[in-house]
Amino acid sequence: MRHRETLSTHGRAAGLVGSGGAVGATARYAVELGVPSTLGATFAANVAGCFLLGVLVAADRPHGALTERARLLVGTGFCSSFTTYSTFVLDLVRAAPTVALGYLLASYGAGFLAVVLASYGVERAGATRGGS
Repeated sequence: MRHRETLSTHGRAAGLVGSGGAVGATARYAVELGVPSTLGATFAANVAGCFLLGVLVAADRPHGALTERARLLVGTGFCSSFTTYSTFVLDLVRAAPTVALGYLLASYGAGFLAVVLASYGVERAGATRGGS
């Protein structure tokens, strides 16, 4: 019986990750359609994904406010398929060396800044609402 419960739990978790991943991949494709440059689309998706993951982690930080389902659906599922590390690396390899270096630095810098801003925004929103 215990083995069956574990399989059921893992199956539900996989379903949440897969569902979030399907939505994230679709959103990523929409970004690709909306941004004419491959570099620009990858950059936009990765920075937006960093921001969203920053919000998710910051919102969960005070008291574990998010459910495991939300973390699996949005964090592991959506954000993982929306952001595109493999495309990022491929874009770096295909770009001219000076463009690649600038893109690398801008991507990591903007991703880091997005997480910091998201965390700050969530903390400020919590303080405004009377949170700790």
